Amino acid sequence: MKWILSTVLGLGMAFSCPLSAFAKRCELKGTQSGTMALVTGNGSRLSSRSDQSPTARLASITLTCTGGMQLIINPPIARPSTPSTGTRGIQVWNGSSLSQGTQLILVTDSQQSILLPGPFTDRIISFDLYADSAPGRLLTPGNYTYDFHLLLTPQ
Repeated sequence: MKWILSTVLGLGMAFSCPLSAFAKRCELKGTQSGTMALVTGNGSRLSSRSDQSPTARLASITLTCTGGMQLIINPPIARPSTPSTGTRGIQVWNGSSLSQGTQLILVTDSQQSILLPGPFTDRIISFDLYADSAPGRLLTPGNYTYDFHLLLTPQ
């Protein structure tokens, strides 16, 4: 059995702002794709948290902004070959869900938006993706691949 997560972080977007000495600017300094894996001892849940499965990895971005940043996050979308699940979602964290981070928002069925006040340097935003089977069922063996889109706008 193999479970895979792929993420699309919207990295092709352009940051736009007025050209002036006081323009607010943000820089996307790094990205890390995530990997979901079957939660240890639980055949009905996939997670990208490494404390729940040793082969899992959180998706993340690192930002530096002279002002604030608005994040618009779309819910995860299963690629056509992905077996059906009961639920799926993304927990968005300031820092990491694994160490002293703060959960900012949970995205499940509809687009969500959050404002990060600035300025800030090298702020890490982590994305904990998960999928659960229908209640009382195990996940079907297969490749589980999800995309989520993220729009970043300097404020």
